[in-house]
Parts: sequence; C-alpha cells; structure tokens
Amino acid sequence: MQQKKIPLRKCMGCGEMKPKKELVRVVKTPENEIVLDLTGRKNGRGAYICRDAECLKRREKQKESKNHSCAKFLTRFTIKWQRSWKMMNDSALSLLGICRRAGRLSLGHDACKEALNTGRAKLCIICSDASQRLSDEISGIAKTKEITVYDVKYTMLDIKQALSFKAAVFTVDDEGFAKSLIAKLNENQSGEERSI
Repeated sequence: MQQKKIPLRKCMGCGEMKPKKELVRVVKTPENEIVLDLTGRKNGRGAYICRDAECLKRREKQKESKNHSCAKFLTRFTIKWQRSWKMMNDSALSLLGICRRAGRLSLGHDACKEALNTGRAKLCIICSDASQRLSDEISGIAKTKEITVYDVKYTMLDIKQALSFKAAVFTVDDEGFAKSLIAKLNENQSGEERSI
C-alpha cells in the first residue's frame, strides 16, 4: 500500500520546506488585515511560517517580499503573534486552556477561596506577580486544607493570554487535570511546589 503524501510548505522566515502541520498560516484577509490562521481555513491570501519566534524575527529583517502579498508584517501583529507563539509552544499553558474549557478551573481570589474552602480544589496555582498578601492568604488556606500549592513563572498577562481571564491565583478542580498539570510544570520547569 502506498504511503499518504504529506503536504509540504515553505517557511517565509527560514526558507525550509516543512510539513504543513508544523507551520502556522498567515493570512491577508479581503479587508487587508493580516492575521494568524491556526485552523488553516480562513479566506484570503496565505503564507506559512514556523512556530519558532526566530523565524518571525528573521522574516521581519528581510527587506523584500519574495512570497505573497502578506509578507510585510506590521509591528502590532508581530507583538501579538509572539504572545500566541508562547502559548502554542508551552504545554502547561495549553493544558490550562483545555482545563478552562472543561470548566475545571476556579479563577480569581473569591472563586479560588470558595474552591479551597469547599474542598473542590485539587491544586492551587499562584502567579509570579501575585501580591505577597494574596499569596500568603491563599497558601494559608491551602495549607489548612492540605492542598498542593505551586508557584509558577507565568505572569497574570500570560494567564490572560492563555485563558482570556486575568487572575493571579486559581485552582484546578479536577484530580486528573491537577496531576497532568503538575507533570507539565515539572517537565517545563515552569513552576515549583511551595514548601508550607
């Protein structure tokens, strides 16, 4: 039996031919807006670039466009894309997004306190830029309830980008998600367990 042909596309940054699934499509819409097309199905003229931020920087430095009409990027789009790249390449943030869509996160101070006090919380996460008062308060409650607390390197802005909700503290309310997230945080060295 013949193997299925894998579609290849050329990266606009590094110029290498790579499988289409490894690249991100950049589209110039009929309204002349340049957007990332993570689904690969948006209407408009498209070109491809690696998920590596270095390729994006390399492409910005190139003077002339050799590819499609959307080759010259505006600064506001590149800043937005660099944030998107961070989430696409960070498995812990991706898992948090899945957890949020499943309804297994309690985001923010009040929701976090309620989840800790009712016993729903299985894991408590504190962002790197959370205030000391908030951090001490939440970790104190978690200590009395014997719930694991992780200090993560992510800021509130990173969490907002990943979850569309700005929060300095949140809890994971599912045992399976909590175990998976702890494994991802340890694997990526994105956080460490707080000694209580």
